[in-house]
Amino acid sequence: MGFFFLKIMSGWIKVHRKLKDHWIWSDPIKFQWWLIMLLEVNHKSNKINLGFTIFDVKRGQSAKSLRTWADLFNSNTKTVSMFFSMLESDGMISKEIIGKGKQSTTLINISNYECYQGTEETQDTTLKTTQEKRKRDTNKNVNNEKNVKNTFIPPVLNDVLVYFDENGYSKEAATKAFNYYSNLGWKNSKGNQVINWKNTMQNWFTPENEKKKYHLYPKLMN
Repeated sequence: MGFFFLKIMSGWIKVHRKLKDHWIWSDPIKFQWWLIMLLEVNHKSNKINLGFTIFDVKRGQSAKSLRTWADLFNSNTKTVSMFFSMLESDGMISKEIIGKGKQSTTLINISNYECYQGTEETQDTTLKTTQEKRKRDTNKNVNNEKNVKNTFIPPVLNDVLVYFDENGYSKEAATKAFNYYSNLGWKNSKGNQVINWKNTMQNWFTPENEKKKYHLYPKLMN
């Protein structure tokens, strides 16, 4: 979907990769402020009271004061106000004053918050699904590697002849052993697939299958 997750203390937020093409990406300070806003706005709706009036502050909204935002941005209220106006002119947020007089504050609303953030449950489910998929893919790769390692490649007759000869056993025995397992589809007497043909061939390394040894004696002179 083009999203990656940023982890915060109590959950996650999603950030789309297309953000790299946005003007705010090229300004490190403003980009940091924008991420702070995404982290600080409500992830659950709640209510606040200003004076004797109750206000609903929904997901994606914040009723923090300009002073609070200034502290979060490590800036001042004038700069915060100008930054908010810039975001509003680009359609990234909307803002309004709620309450009256000293009992008032600026309500910030992140545009389209619900569209790209979804619910916390959706975020958790999406993240869990992604992690499980990665785990399945990892296990699949491990199993594939094991299957490759365990894939039996039968030898040709010459391989068996050379192996028998190197170990002091006859070509006749090598040919007989090769034909025996070839006819069985390279399975042992119990019907199990041969894994290591050399180990299996060692069952044929018996005294009667050893190469014949000839002793040359000099002719006796009369």
